[in-house]
Amino acid sequence: VGKYTQIRDAYKSISEAIVPCEPFEAEIAALETGLRALAGRAPRLRVHTDCDALVALWLQRRRDARLGAVRALAHRLRRFELRLVPRRHNKVAHQLAREALAASAECQRSSGRGF
Repeated sequence: VGKYTQIRDAYKSISEAIVPCEPFEAEIAALETGLRALAGRAPRLRVHTDCDALVALWLQRRRDARLGAVRALAHRLRRFELRLVPRRHNKVAHQLAREALAASAECQRSSGRGF
């Protein structure tokens, strides 16, 4: 499977996972989906996000059901880091997230399911 196909499939999975979601839930869903897509492929992973609430919750290391699946997936890796970056440094990811939300909303409307 080529790199383009892997990226396309991961993008589709993330798009499906985040609709309908609030932005914070979408960040968690995207992180979880990305970790699932990389399962067994990367022993170490560093994720950069501009979602300070997600990084803060992660660093608290408390049991929070919203991060249960993410923590379980991250635990399988030799090393996992979640780091905060300013939004201006995360423009590509932010644009992809916007496009995914817009595409998913359009799918919802065209399928008649609505939000």
